[in-house]
Amino acid sequence: KHALKQWLHVRAPFALAFCENSGYGTTALEEVARVENYLHHPVTFFNLNSSDGCAEFGKGHGELDMLRQWLETRQGQKCPVLKATGRLYLRNAKQLLLSLNGCQEDVRCELRRNLAISDSRIFFASSMFLRDFLVPRIKEVDDSHGVYLEHVLARAVHSALADGQKWAPLPVRPQISGRSGSTGSEYSSSVLRDSIAAALHAVRGAVISR
Repeated sequence: KHALKQWLHVRAPFALAFCENSGYGTTALEEVARVENYLHHPVTFFNLNSSDGCAEFGKGHGELDMLRQWLETRQGQKCPVLKATGRLYLRNAKQLLLSLNGCQEDVRCELRRNLAISDSRIFFASSMFLRDFLVPRIKEVDDSHGVYLEHVLARAVHSALADGQKWAPLPVRPQISGRSGSTGSEYSSSVLRDSIAAALHAVRGAVISR
């Protein structure tokens, strides 16, 4: 509810889809939106069911299954998506959203560890990338065998590049706040660390784009 409130207060144009598959329901979330959405963002809530077997493969598998179900409700829609894990929000959300306006790449995310993993907490993608490259790899995600959504997202990026699609890092480094879904710990922040990380991100992006 705290993350939803923060997203609703972002002064940038976007529509918000809040998907949850815990079975808890969205009544409390809808009340947050009713009270806090004074900027009048279009907000839609989706109660999605975990498919049989999702739990045994871990939360990343369930997250991708939830994305699959949500995409099925958007048949024919081609609007790109900024995906954010539900417990998180971005302190620089306005800057990131505005910087993605008119983006020509099919996917923008952070690749790390010799390009073997990608940060799946926050990434930007076209509907085509999600439907054709990421979601079809859902069976590869298996936390019990050490294959996480971060690995599969990176694989999907490589597959898309091999098919002639476009990738780039996010235009600005996300400043993440909230709690980790894996550990429950809160993400810490500092102005100095954010400034240094943003500068390094900009340099890295400039080098990659050359």
